[in-house]
Amino acid sequence: SGFTDAFGIVRGTKAIRIWRLLRLLRLLRILKVPTILEDLVTYFESGLLITILNISRSLVLLCVVNHFIACGWYGISYLNTDPKGRSWVSRLEEEDRDLHYRYATALHWSLTQF
Repeated sequence: SGFTDAFGIVRGTKAIRIWRLLRLLRLLRILKVPTILEDLVTYFESGLLITILNISRSLVLLCVVNHFIACGWYGISYLNTDPKGRSWVSRLEEEDRDLHYRYATALHWSLTQF
């Protein structure tokens, strides 16, 4: 019984490693995006399309950067509290605000600071 339990744990960790590798491979597909966009621009040869793609790329970059700032702000506030043990995250938790609301609050803060 102990051997089969240990074997099951080893299989489980191997499955987790394989799952992480598959996620990494999926993430690597993002590297193809710039070449696909260049092919689109070459195919259409439109100034308007180039402008739309540049604006879209800037908006996506802005969203990603603000997402990381919001997550960092949330993490800092979650881990660090004032001497009384309160932070804006703990106050929202006391008000029974869900995680979506707290994330939206952090994202709002990061957008206003940008």
